[in-house]
This record gives sequence, C-alpha cells and structure tokens, in this order.
Amino acid sequence: VNSLNDQAELALTRHPGQVQLYAAEALQLAQSVGDAAGAVRARILLATGNSLQGRLDEALPELRAALQVAQEMHLHELTARALNSLGVAYVKRGEIGSGLRAFLRGLQTLDALETGTREQAASAEFRRLRIRLLTNLGNLYLDLRQFDQSLLYLRQALYIAQEHGEEPYVVVSTLNVAQNLHELGAHADAIGADAIATGHYARLSTEELPDGSRRPVLRRAVDAAKDQSYVLGVLTADQLAHCLFPLA
Repeated sequence: VNSLNDQAELALTRHPGQVQLYAAEALQLAQSVGDAAGAVRARILLATGNSLQGRLDEALPELRAALQVAQEMHLHELTARALNSLGVAYVKRGEIGSGLRAFLRGLQTLDALETGTREQAASAEFRRLRIRLLTNLGNLYLDLRQFDQSLLYLRQALYIAQEHGEEPYVVVSTLNVAQNLHELGAHADAIGADAIATGHYARLSTEELPDGSRRPVLRRAVDAAKDQSYVLGVLTADQLAHCLFPLA
C-alpha cells in the first residue's frame, strides 16, 4: 500500500494523469488488508489528482471526507496533507479565504504534532509537507499582493529546506519571483509602463470565463526542455495580463 501511494505521490509532479491509477489500486489494496491510514492517504491522493486535472467539483467533497476521517482517527500528518490539498483546490476555485484557512490549519496541525511526537516531526516527509504548506501560503499572499507576508512564509520554507538539505529550487525560484515582481511592479507603476517583459521560457493564451470575460492562462514553452512556466505559476491572472514572454 505504501509503495503504491508513494508512486501516486511521485506522479503528482511528474505524471499527474497517472495519480488515479496508483492511488485507486492503493485504496483497493488498503481496504482489503484493513490498512485504514493507507486508505485515507490513497483517498487524499485520488482527490488531489482530480484537483490537478481541474475536476474540482469531485475533488473538494472527496478531500473534505478524507479530512474528516483523518481527524476522527487522529492521523495528524494525513490531516495536514488533506488540508494542504484542500487549500490548493479552494484557491483554484477562487475561494481564497477558504484556501488561506486550510493552509493555516495545516500548519497548526503540524505545529501540534511537532510538540507531541518529535520523532515523526523530524522525518523528511514531515519537513517536505511543512515546506509545501509554507510555500503555498507564500504563493497565496503573493497573489493577494501582500508581499511582506509572502516573503515571510517563503523565507521560512527556504530556511527549512536549506537547513535539512532538501531541494530548495522551487522555493528559491518562487521567492525570487516574489521579490522581483514587487520591485519591477513598483517601478512599472512609477513610470506608467503597460507591461513587463521577462526572459522566462513560457507562453500565454486566454480562456473564456462563464460570465463571458476572458483571462490569461500560463502555458508551457514551445521547447519543453527550456520550459520555466512552473516558476511563474505563482502569478495572478491580473499580473499575467501585464507580462510579456517574448522568448516563448
């Protein structure tokens, strides 16, 4: 069960379309052998996979149900995992306040676990989960243009990553984007510029919303080997609307 769930976890960042394949098999096996914790983790991964694929109407109730079971069973790390995924899904749906509360509750859950179970709190997976929550909070505050709060959480994530030898690249990239955007945005406003052009390899397109309006959508670069769109994923639609990526 753990192996299948681990495969689903890896697929989240590498092959999102395969998350359901591994997580569904993990859930079936966990239920057959009575592994309650493994089943909860598989349900969270299944719901997270739906969220990544844009199926938010399916993901949100699944995550709420998994969260309730994790809380009832006092599975604190899985509770924090569910809250993190729930926060991401809320933000994608535009429910910013709900997303913010979910991320903060996830951190509070980890804080309580850290004071109660030091051995588990020292695990690599625990640290990575804290880094994800801190980074998601940093991204959310960046979207809200609350740069001081954004940098506070991103710097905490970077400190933990560097202190324990975790891969800090995405955190560093996000932190750099936050700092640079703050400085460039202020300068662009000061000189009355209509847009900011950067050297990132990424593309922009637009999509129509239910109300008939359109918003910019970030796309991968033409050259997949040079793609940097994942670094720019922290930008809001309003910020993307004022960006140019001439290198595509």
